[in-house]
Amino acid sequence: MRAVFRLLAPTFVVAVALVLSGEASEAQESLVIQPSVVNVHMLYHESTVHVTAPVLADDEVAILLVGQERSLTLKRKGKVLGLIWMNVGDVTFETVPDVYLLRTTCALSSLAAPAVLTRLDLGFDALAARSGGGATADTLFDELVQLKERDGLWDVSEGRVEVMPAGAEGGALATADFALPAKVPPGEYRVLAYTFARGNAELVGEGSVRVEQGGVAALITALAGGHSLLYGVLAVLIAGAAGLLTGVVFGRGARKGH
Repeated sequence: MRAVFRLLAPTFVVAVALVLSGEASEAQESLVIQPSVVNVHMLYHESTVHVTAPVLADDEVAILLVGQERSLTLKRKGKVLGLIWMNVGDVTFETVPDVYLLRTTCALSSLAAPAVLTRLDLGFDALAARSGGGATADTLFDELVQLKERDGLWDVSEGRVEVMPAGAEGGALATADFALPAKVPPGEYRVLAYTFARGNAELVGEGSVRVEQGGVAALITALAGGHSLLYGVLAVLIAGAAGLLTGVVFGRGARKGH
């Protein structure tokens, strides 16, 4: 019996691995992300990523595009002696995503209870709750949200997921667009699609989009990381060329004025 088990065990392990990999690939393929790779170059301004997820027509939906999480320390300002505004301490947030873009079919409060939203990291309140920082951090976190929103790196847009009927038996497709601004850092970004029915949440799709530097921007980054001397020489040459070009342009303008 033991000999038979030893003989069949490797086959069983392989079969289980194939089943699990098939389920994983099916979950991965259920989410369509176009494009899946975004190239950032010197003239890059903005790129739109279109996401499609299979859902049920009656479900509410949330689709999240989120980047890497980092620790972030901000200066807390206050009045010293009641007169001068100065830095009076530091507040550290432990898990701050560099990019956080959320789209929903309805108001966040209508999707699920606050505890569910916090567990799924959906909404700025959920980010604040898990980032820490202590009792004095609320105001600073609000300022952080405003700063990230201004750069286009954080955004919560309610009612921006469209659900269209597709197929039989109540099937539908949920679609959302995400604008990646000029300040988006290179890296891998997760895309998560959740459905909500009767207060319960379900992850129905997961994928990723990769942001890569290209052209001159990639060359400059590579030189800065591994060839500092050459990078310095190139920076001087670029600055000199820019100054020369500026002189030529304004010189011509001055001659035309006379």
